[in-house]
Amino acid sequence: MECSAWLARDFLARAEAEGLLDNTVVVVASDHLTMRVSAWEQLIQGERDNTFMLLGPGIPVGRESREASMVDVFPTVLEAMGFTIDWHRAGLGVSLLSGEPTLLEAYSKTEINVRMREETALQERLWEGLAPQPQPVTEEHAQVVETPTDATGERPANVQ
Repeated sequence: MECSAWLARDFLARAEAEGLLDNTVVVVASDHLTMRVSAWEQLIQGERDNTFMLLGPGIPVGRESREASMVDVFPTVLEAMGFTIDWHRAGLGVSLLSGEPTLLEAYSKTEINVRMREETALQERLWEGLAPQPQPVTEEHAQVVETPTDATGERPANVQ
């Protein structure tokens, strides 16, 4: 963990020294608490939270602790980048830069977990994503394979 923190700090110091942070929002975030590592037993002893930090122009300096979840990262990053989003909401999340209550602030973690488990269609959609499912190939939509004998003799267009 010390190495990761040192690498992140070194990266930010170099980016700042090169002037890359003047108009850039930097997001430092964890997406899970930890993997099973050699320090696992020590890590699970106490209270743990995901990390989410924003650095950049116009971002308030300071530490804020709110009941939030990873769904709140998306709208928060959008607003940090200067986007205006209706009601400070995107997807299931709420921008942490606003005063609007997050799902966890409005409802308990237990209640949200119960509702998420009840909503199997939502679970399946979140798990499978929005990509369309592959359709069976029919003769009408069979793959066309071109060979040198299929060439038209046209020259490629000039691209500038």
